[in-house]
Amino acid sequence: HLLMVEASKKSAAPTQPMSKAHYEVYMKEGCPYSAAAKELLEKRRLPAETYVVPASQLEQVKQAHHMQTFPQVFYVDTQSAAAPKKLIGGYDDLVNHLASKSARNTKG
Repeated sequence: HLLMVEASKKSAAPTQPMSKAHYEVYMKEGCPYSAAAKELLEKRRLPAETYVVPASQLEQVKQAHHMQTFPQVFYVDTQSAAAPKKLIGGYDDLVNHLASKSARNTKG
């Protein structure tokens, strides 16, 4: 079960939860990889919610998500009952995820 943190929301999205598939990015303040992940999703115009995790909760989030680094990126598919929230990983994992997703979409 994933931890809900009291992170400050940094998103252009409405305040209510997104109803369509989207990404969630848990960011560490001042982390260049967190900023790069957010920028990559924005550049590709992919729906995303970003959260800056307070310093007081960084260790708690790391333990809850079984990751030691930031950002922590998730793909949320509200239509999937089996796995509505899937851990993608960090920035490099996001790049690889988007590349493989793009390759699958261009095969015809």
